[in-house]
Amino acid sequence: MMKPKKKRDSSSHNMLKPEAFFRRLGIKPIGKGEIAKSYLEKAVSRLGEPGLVEALQHVIEQGPARFVAFFHSRLDLAKIYYGGAFEALCQQARLMGEFDFPAESRVLYMDGILGLHAFWVAATRNCPVTVADNCPKLLEELAQQVGESRVSVIDASLPDLEALRGHQFEVVVLCQALDYGYDGNSLDEFFDPQKAKVLQDKMEECIAGVEPLLAPQGRVIVIQDWDAAVWLPTARAFEAKHLRISNAVFRSGGQWGREVAVVFSKNGPPSPLKDHPLALAVSVGMGQPFIPLAFEGITADSLRRVFEGASILMLVELEGPDGQGRIRSEILEKDGFALLYRSSTDGSSKAVLSAAVDIPGWWDGIVDGEKAPVTKGWKLIERN
Repeated sequence: MMKPKKKRDSSSHNMLKPEAFFRRLGIKPIGKGEIAKSYLEKAVSRLGEPGLVEALQHVIEQGPARFVAFFHSRLDLAKIYYGGAFEALCQQARLMGEFDFPAESRVLYMDGILGLHAFWVAATRNCPVTVADNCPKLLEELAQQVGESRVSVIDASLPDLEALRGHQFEVVVLCQALDYGYDGNSLDEFFDPQKAKVLQDKMEECIAGVEPLLAPQGRVIVIQDWDAAVWLPTARAFEAKHLRISNAVFRSGGQWGREVAVVFSKNGPPSPLKDHPLALAVSVGMGQPFIPLAFEGITADSLRRVFEGASILMLVELEGPDGQGRIRSEILEKDGFALLYRSSTDGSSKAVLSAAVDIPGWWDGIVDGEKAPVTKGWKLIERN
């Protein structure tokens, strides 16, 4: 007797592996996980087309822009090019899998060069994806080749999104799509008010067209491999456009460097943080996952003095049974760092130092502790 087929699980994005998926698109790893000209040249030669290798050698001499344009002139060449970036493709796909998409989402996808991850999103989320891309013919050909009807393509890119006027999306994905035109990495420059303002203005101009495309409960997922210094004015630019940080995920990209995925939304959850962009930048700089540092006694007390004058985001004091003993907990934020300091009337003290993005989790933990103190009979006597 034939068994009925099981209904496909909507969480299939947890089962489909990026490596297998991109191979299905005809993209196979080339070389040692990097876009090395020698590996790409060998792959092009295997196409067996007279004069093609010579044409590649010619554009190599003309510089990076012509080199990239050569590989985006045909779909078979584009597949070779991204085979040289196979691990980066898979890493970015894994980062996208960290976020929940609302049911029946309409998704807008934009990439730095070619929007291949639009196919990954359509397949793993089973939703329609519009790709704003400067190589529409390549993506249309790929969609037809693999039979993917959920992906549609519009010839557009940041900052000019006029072709999308009137459309709205629950999710906008920007994967390596933002560009400062800046190659420095000095944190001092980003703390300089005048220089930081110039960079923030450039980013605000770049993303100006994104906010009108968001549905009321929409979100923007930004995936970039910047260092901490660039994330600071980037997050400030999004806040200036009324898009708040609502979540952050950090993963190591191995030899490709650290890539960070951050969610911005019009209606991000309330946050106790005074400076979320700086908290994000510091967290990126510290690396994630970061294990908070714990201190006791005099070292804990010394850290508390370092945070003297900092914003006290939460203060909770509990009193023991019959007024015997008190425990005081404080959460403080200063320059992107967080301190959880706890002292008691028996003279003991403890402190935990971390990036300020950990504060919401600490906040929830203290609130839960108020509801059910560890020691029976303790009561709340002070809370700010």
